[in-house]
Amino acid sequence: VAAIARADFTIIGTWHDTLRIDQDEVRKYVKNGLDIKGIVTDKCPTKALAWDEIEQKLNLRAADCV
Repeated sequence: VAAIARADFTIIGTWHDTLRIDQDEVRKYVKNGLDIKGIVTDKCPTKALAWDEIEQKLNLRAADCV
């Protein structure tokens, strides 16, 4: 209950699989002007997400994703 009061979007439960990222869809967003660093990776509280500018790929360090 306390988590709901402290967050804009709260998920309560258990995650049973690895996160899947549709890299083609991410590239489309970036190509259309999405600031992936400012809007996505910089807002990851555990810094588990990183944008690889060379490979145009969103990387996830699953061990850091809590």
